[in-house]
Amino acid sequence: LESKALSCVDIRLSDDEMLITPSSMDYFEIKIEDIVKVNIHTLEYGNQRIPSTEVRMHAAAYRNYPDCKAMIQTRSNAISVFAACKAGFTLGEGELQELIGDVKVTEYALPGTEELGEAVVSTFSDTHACIIPHHGAVFYGPSLDVVLAIAEAVEMRARNLLSFDSGL
Repeated sequence: LESKALSCVDIRLSDDEMLITPSSMDYFEIKIEDIVKVNIHTLEYGNQRIPSTEVRMHAAAYRNYPDCKAMIQTRSNAISVFAACKAGFTLGEGELQELIGDVKVTEYALPGTEELGEAVVSTFSDTHACIIPHHGAVFYGPSLDVVLAIAEAVEMRARNLLSFDSGL
């Protein structure tokens, strides 16, 4: 995935804490000290940058899915088309489908709200990838490397379904 497609990246540090990208920063400008440590239960963070506006959604996933160790949120080209149309899709038959599940669409909720967190948590019940209407997609898994691979596989499938040229 291109860095411009990423809108939020985070990892679980423990049962109580996560590291999340800061709000309103260019990914090419982020330094280690800009990453925000957040309590996943209280959403409290120290004297740091402000966490991503989607911190509630990500914390809700960590609270509800113990196997969730990392998450990526994207606004990639092909996924954005599906988000605009409020449409999900399958990955087809094979290992990817078995590992990731169907790419389902969440109920609509305003960005940054507890309702969006609840919508994502309920959609994640049998998938590792979901589309947020008019917003993008979010992916979770056991490590950041695996989540990045999931996000790339889902974007590639979306491109194929839309017959996007791979150079877009």
